[in-house]
Amino acid sequence: MSLYLTLCVTVCLATLFAMMLVGILAGNLALGLLRRFEANWLLRSPSLLFCIRMSPLLMGVVTTFAFVLPSFLLLEPKQTPETPEPHLWFLSGLAVMVLCAMAVRWIRLTDETYRKSREWLRTGCRIEIPTVSVPVYAIETPESLVAVIGIFCTRVFIGRRALAALTEDELQAAVAHELAHVRSLDNLKQLLLRITRLPRCFAHLGWVESAWSDSAEFAADRDALRQGGSPLDLASALVKVSRLKTCDGTSALAACHLIPAQHGSAVALRVRHLHAMLTAVPQCPRPPLGGLSLLAGAAGSAAYLVALPVALPLTHRAIEWLVR
Repeated sequence: MSLYLTLCVTVCLATLFAMMLVGILAGNLALGLLRRFEANWLLRSPSLLFCIRMSPLLMGVVTTFAFVLPSFLLLEPKQTPETPEPHLWFLSGLAVMVLCAMAVRWIRLTDETYRKSREWLRTGCRIEIPTVSVPVYAIETPESLVAVIGIFCTRVFIGRRALAALTEDELQAAVAHELAHVRSLDNLKQLLLRITRLPRCFAHLGWVESAWSDSAEFAADRDALRQGGSPLDLASALVKVSRLKTCDGTSALAACHLIPAQHGSAVALRVRHLHAMLTAVPQCPRPPLGGLSLLAGAAGSAAYLVALPVALPLTHRAIEWLVR
């Protein structure tokens, strides 16, 4: 590997780790202050909670690939005499360790999820539910399972005991809840949250992950009702499934459950929320966010291109300081 390429790789890895660490420390501190002032508005949007939780990684990736790498490739001489200093090797080594840990978690989680879903497909029986296009399977164990597995090829699995306890309308409401998770890509989000899980010392960012899970369940409940489900049927399904024995060995899968094992205490709140919706004044449906997302993305891209001529030289100066 040439000296130029070695310096480029070490600078990028060191920047990635440093910015992730800054994001983690700043995010944990900011969330601690927000929690002290009881900022309950955070709990209302799972998308916002997810973005906050993933912001350290996003900060590192954007800084590295949108500014540091282009600045190095365009402004650093190809015949540079500079060599990576020990602190660069140290930071880049830490970045490699972090990336390897994330890759190992990804492999373990996806492998366990794949093997378990293959086992359930082999021993389960497909059932037909009206108006549901996603494959639904009845399985023997776990008996109380109601969950959706998969990101692009999704399947819903229901334990025999849970299936026997639910009426037809309750079953449709429970499946509609799981399909709401599919539309929100919650399995993918959950996978990303797990492979980037932080040490327990960063308790506030850990709280965001738990809060996201609860908020995602409330959002899936609301989405299921917007698809025509009944609040009473969904609330009844929640109560019946929660009374069954908690599923064992499924919390380690990349799956969204009707009753998450580690957040079962939120069931009462979800049921009260569903009953409150029976007497609530109907609201106009929210406008789709797709157009707003495209507009925000276009505005961000335009701002990046405008700032690039100024940002790249400043970034290169920072690189020179880091190298020295």
